[in-house]
Amino acid sequence: MSINNFPTKSTRAERIKIEKKNVSIPEKINEYNFLISKSEEFLNTSKLKIEGANYENFISELKNVYLNLSNCLFDNKEFKECIKIDKKILKIDPNFYKCYERLYKCYCKIGEESNGLIFGSMLKFKCSKKMQENEYKNLIEEIDKKMKFYVENNKNFSFFSCMKKKDIFQFVIFILCGIYLIYGFFHKNFNFN
Repeated sequence: MSINNFPTKSTRAERIKIEKKNVSIPEKINEYNFLISKSEEFLNTSKLKIEGANYENFISELKNVYLNLSNCLFDNKEFKECIKIDKKILKIDPNFYKCYERLYKCYCKIGEESNGLIFGSMLKFKCSKKMQENEYKNLIEEIDKKMKFYVENNKNFSFFSCMKKKDIFQFVIFILCGIYLIYGFFHKNFNFN
């Protein structure tokens, strides 16, 4: 498919049409899922031919579709599905703080507060100081209280206790790669021989 046929505008138009429809949340969820599957199919079949601004615009629009789907899933109390979609959004945009807020709330709703607190803590780091003092003030205070309570009552609590073995392995590999890069930088720039 050529770059001229890149479906950013049609995806945006479909998303807006779904937003405006006066249908039930489950119907909107189905329509968003269909739009996402079409978009992802396009992305997977033509990834090598797409680059530059067209690609960035399309990915941004896909993020918006995911965001609308996530909103519907949350409103429909489908918290586990909402978690999956928000994690996809964070793969596209790791600084999108609203996903951290929703992940915190979803994990708390399904009884996994320790995971929720991880995303709540990340929300604090992603939000500006001004946002923490204004629109997120109550939520940040709630997260701080829960974190303090959780740490005081769960002596074995740690960041790693909430991670799966695969995630811990990836984290360790990430740290080792960082050490290797730093070592390489210093060894290259400062000859220690």
